[in-house]
Amino acid sequence: MNLWHFIAILIILGVVSGHITHIMVTGIIFEGLRRRIKVLGESRGGICAYFSEGFHCQLCCGVWYSSIIALLWTTGLYILRPSLWDGIAERPLGWITPFAWVSLFIVQAFFIAAVGHLFREIVGLIEDQRMKAEEDVEILEQTKRRFGTQ
Repeated sequence: MNLWHFIAILIILGVVSGHITHIMVTGIIFEGLRRRIKVLGESRGGICAYFSEGFHCQLCCGVWYSSIIALLWTTGLYILRPSLWDGIAERPLGWITPFAWVSLFIVQAFFIAAVGHLFREIVGLIEDQRMKAEEDVEILEQTKRRFGTQ
């Protein structure tokens, strides 16, 4: 696996993280779960309240899901050790140390979260443009009906 394949995989994982975040925060499927978590957080207060807010914030959820995906990906890389990482392990930096794998996890989590946030921003802009176009069409139809009836 070369570096460009690795970056392409991280971009795909970022888009997946963006989808998961969007579905978990705004999806109707998980509305009951979000409501229960919010009520539980408000009733207990303290750290539980901060934890419950993480299920309503796209930024928080995106970072959490990206971290989970990056942890699974980094663990898979450590266990499977593709040829890309075999070449890095031979370098003088010594990628055998745990610090190297922790830093790899942090970089992957940040990259996946950034791509996921970028993806959600692009989808949001497209959705805003669509809603604005629908509103414009509706205003034109109302104006047309109003002048047509007079």
